[in-house]
Amino acid sequence: MKLLRRSGIVAIVGLTLLSGTTLVRADVITDWTQTAIDVMKAVNVAGNPWTRSLAMMQVSMS
Repeated sequence: MKLLRRSGIVAIVGLTLLSGTTLVRADVITDWTQTAIDVMKAVNVAGNPWTRSLAMMQVSMS
């Protein structure tokens, strides 16, 4: 009985770890958002243009 319980717990933990790997992934929109943030940091863009630029970019990709 103890072995069966331990095997069940190991199976559940293993499946949880394997299923979690497919949930963590980058997509094209996330990549473009990160690129835009990097560019705005590099050229020292201040607050409000960040918001507008990212909003326009997100709307154009939806």
